[in-house]
Amino acid sequence: MAKEEEKKVITAVYKVNLHCPKCAEDIKKPLLRIAGVQSVDVQFEKGEVTVKGSIDEKEMHKRLEKLSKKKVEIVDNKAKITKEVRLRFKSLNQQLLRSPHLLGKRLWEGW
Repeated sequence: MAKEEEKKVITAVYKVNLHCPKCAEDIKKPLLRIAGVQSVDVQFEKGEVTVKGSIDEKEMHKRLEKLSKKKVEIVDNKAKITKEVRLRFKSLNQQLLRSPHLLGKRLWEGW
C-alpha cells in the first residue's frame, strides 16, 4: 500500500522573464488549477511568480518552464528566517553583550 504524504504549505518564488501583463495572466490561470495550489501572485514588472500551497517546488519549476516557454529560476528564500531563530540569536547576542566571557564557554561546550 502506498501511503499518502501530507505536504506542508510552502511559498515558492520563481524568477521568470515576463514582458507583459497578458503573459503573466496566461501563466497564472493554469497554475491556479493545479491541485494543492492555494494562491499565485505574478508580478511581471519584477519578473517574479510566487506560488503558495502544498506543492513540490521542483515540480512547479518544471511546469512554469513549460507554461512560460522560458528558463525559470528558483529564488533562494534564505532571507526568510523564522521568528524562532531570530529570537534565539537575539537572546544569545544580549547574553554575550552582558558577559563576553560566555562566548568562549559556549564554544567550548559545543553550543
